[in-house]
Parts: sequence; C-alpha cells; structure tokens
Amino acid sequence: MGGGVDMTYTVEFEAFPDDRLVLGMYEGDLNMEALLNEVKAGGLCVAIIRPRNVLDLIQLEVAGLQALIARSRGKLATHVLESELLYCLSGGTNISNAYRQFGGKLGDTRVLLAAFNCDAASRARWSALVGGSAVTVTPKSLAEWGDAAAATVAYGVPKMFVHDHGREKLVKTITSQIAAP
Repeated sequence: MGGGVDMTYTVEFEAFPDDRLVLGMYEGDLNMEALLNEVKAGGLCVAIIRPRNVLDLIQLEVAGLQALIARSRGKLATHVLESELLYCLSGGTNISNAYRQFGGKLGDTRVLLAAFNCDAASRARWSALVGGSAVTVTPKSLAEWGDAAAATVAYGVPKMFVHDHGREKLVKTITSQIAAP
C-alpha cells in the first residue's frame, strides 16, 4: 500500500501564496473503482489524472495557476478546484472531454492524484484508498510516465510534431494551449 513515507510533490504558486497543489503517483493493482466512487460521492476532493498525457511538471503548474485564477475571479467552470485543474489541464473548453482524455479510468495501472491545500491526513487517506505502490513524485518521474504519442492525441497536435520538432517543443506547445484556452 502507499503508506509510510510521504512521496508526494508540492507545487507552490507565487501569485497565490496560501495555496499549494499536492501531487501523488501510484502504480500497480490500483483500486480505481473505490477511488472514483469516493471522488464522485464528494468524500474525497482530488483530481484523478491519467499521467500519460503529462509530459512535464510545467503542465500541472500552469493548469493549477489557471484554476486558481478562475477561482479568484469567481469563474470556476466546474465549481471545485480539483476538477477545474483537470479542465484547465486539458487546454480545451469541454469538461466532458477533459474527463474522457485526462481523467482516471477503471483498469488504469498508473494514476496521478492532485489536490489543492491537502494535509497529511488527506494524503494518507487517498494513499490507503488507491492501493498499489506509491512512486516518489519528481519532475523526472512525471516526465518518464508521460507518453508523447498519447499527449499529441489528447491535445490535438499532429503526430509528426514530435518527430519534426522534439519533445521539448511539444511540451511548450501543450503548455501554451493550457495557458490560453
């Protein structure tokens, strides 16, 4: 199980010093059904993200900032920061598509969990619920779980883009799409 050592990563936002985005990564035999049900029931406030579309930490940083800006303006499209994060991460304007492309699904064997301002007790709760094995979250581990081919599909970037311009340019293109929906 995920217990014991805190293997999460915390993103801080200079423009919103009271807010933090905490990230946790899990793999293996995940209890996705229980996790999805708990989130849907409102018992756990966490974004369940398929990490294959996340090529770089900057995507989560920009999406998190976009969500916080929307909250500060009273313009959350989804009414909860965690679902707003998923919505912003998609770079689109359709929440259903954001969940379809970026949200965790039954049968997933890798998942990235993200929650704003969550404490150690909340992290322990999500870790116990998700099962599997916790993976230390670092910018490198996030990048290793990312799949450029999957990300090009999710973000609507031509498949030859990576071949022609490289992964770094793809990350910049995706991040621009997130920053300017």
